[in-house]
Amino acid sequence: RVCDLTPGPATRSAVEPGEDPLPCLYSNFSIESFNYCRKQAHCVRENIERFVRTVGVNNIGFLTLTFPDNLRDPKQAYERFRSFNNNFLGKSKLFGQWICVKERQTRGAWHYHLLIDCMADIKTGFNWVKFDSKDYSEVPPYLLQIWRVLREVLPRYSFGRHELTPVRKNAEAISCYMAKYLYKGFVNKLPEDKHIKLYTS
Repeated sequence: RVCDLTPGPATRSAVEPGEDPLPCLYSNFSIESFNYCRKQAHCVRENIERFVRTVGVNNIGFLTLTFPDNLRDPKQAYERFRSFNNNFLGKSKLFGQWICVKERQTRGAWHYHLLIDCMADIKTGFNWVKFDSKDYSEVPPYLLQIWRVLREVLPRYSFGRHELTPVRKNAEAISCYMAKYLYKGFVNKLPEDKHIKLYTS
């Protein structure tokens, strides 16, 4: 199963039925840009599937980072993330390698989406039904520990709402999900984003 990045009203990712479709291509989103985006998405999917096979799906967390001030400046957003990575992620024993996709939302604010090696199993025993209803009684203790650390650390680097969860399904599904964010980032790019890399690892 592959992600469908074909332009047009019916465009959607093949992650799971019922998810929001990918946005339609804007009229100023050229065929050249689309082809480049499609190549990048293919590269992201391959790298993520390799990453999941190497680390193990149970050890991988899906981390979303937002900015409390709805930050629109890509350079400021990157500087905050670079500081967080240099001073915490790169030194913490809680995390290993990561893959990041940056997404500029329709309203202009930046979100960062990471797949990150949590160095231990955070998926076994995680109850998605309870989690989705905001009942955290069946979240593995190790993941609760990581949550506590992130709640303390992230505000120091001017991040706002964040969420770290296990991967719901498999490598293919999460690779398509990340490719969707990459595609949305390309669609919503502004002129000042011309040289911004939306995918890093």
